[in-house]
Amino acid sequence: MSGWRTSYSLSRALRSLWHPFKAGLQEGGGILIRPSPPEDAFKRAASRWRVFSARFPMILDDYVMRDFIAYMMIVLATFLMLLLVFTLFELLGDILRNQISPVVVGEYLLSVSPYFLYNITPLCVLLAVLITFGLMQRSNEIVAIKATGISIYRIVVPVLITASLLAAGLFFFDQFYLPHANKRQDALRNLIKGKPAQTYLNPDRKWIFGQHSSIYYYRFFDSERDQFGNLSVFQFDPATFQLTHRVYAERAHWEDNLQRWICEQGWERTLRGPAIENYRTFDVSTFAAINEPPVYFKKEVKQSSEMNYEELRRYIHDLQQSGFDVVRLKVQLQKKFAFPFIALVMAVLAVPFWSIRWFRTCLRPWETSANYRRYWRHGLPI
Repeated sequence: MSGWRTSYSLSRALRSLWHPFKAGLQEGGGILIRPSPPEDAFKRAASRWRVFSARFPMILDDYVMRDFIAYMMIVLATFLMLLLVFTLFELLGDILRNQISPVVVGEYLLSVSPYFLYNITPLCVLLAVLITFGLMQRSNEIVAIKATGISIYRIVVPVLITASLLAAGLFFFDQFYLPHANKRQDALRNLIKGKPAQTYLNPDRKWIFGQHSSIYYYRFFDSERDQFGNLSVFQFDPATFQLTHRVYAERAHWEDNLQRWICEQGWERTLRGPAIENYRTFDVSTFAAINEPPVYFKKEVKQSSEMNYEELRRYIHDLQQSGFDVVRLKVQLQKKFAFPFIALVMAVLAVPFWSIRWFRTCLRPWETSANYRRYWRHGLPI
């Protein structure tokens, strides 16, 4: 009994010392005391620390963004499939006539897909925004979100952020990958259509094989005005492949009445083996051997699409120094900045169309109740 009384008195003495110490710690800020948890989940969520007090992203943002991306992928895949099928049937006659291998056709369709994706993405953004919020409105999710006190403008924030990132991605896609893909698909398309052999590596320095044992080299070709810049024509002996004649012209344009190229400010050189047999300069001249029509040199893929922004800028500078009209190329240069941001513009334009429809839907119950009161006042059947 004495041992039990001794331990009991010792525990009481320790407890009497601990309670004042604990009270002092609580008054001093509770350094060693673990705070009690909040009463419920709502208090825990309200007391959660946020970086810079930001309210993005929320669970709602993740939900809207996930649906938007999913619908955009579905629309994008649908349009891409339709374009590929249409392209295949468009080239079917050339494929059968030139006996093109299915492997080449498949490679061309893969190479042209990035070009299609780049051009249809803004339209797909517009449709994806309308589908996303249209389905949310149809299932009354917009009404539920509004009931929680969230503004309708806050709902579209994740879509606008996604569209902005997508616009930036399109710009870098055009700078680093799309020009190489366009060069490849241009080469394969010319092969399918049976066009003459030509170079594709440097769009600003084109070599193309002519119809009459000749090779054309030029720095610039305006397909709308049918004009050449810095044109050189090399003629060779088809038996020995030795160079026999060369013509250079700073400018050349097609004359429909003469069915010839009018060469300006150039020279002509006739060769016999390694020796120069004849040399003369001219201001304006025509040559019977240079008679390929402009359609022979026209391409279905724009030359500017095979260059990135810096390459096209240097190309425009060189042509401008030579005195050529580069207004169309300057438009294409600015388009490389403007076109990717059409995706963001389409997302912004889609919001008013959807919100107007939402407001009309919200007004329908009020219109119905007003009609009911009017019919009841006049004794009309409802």
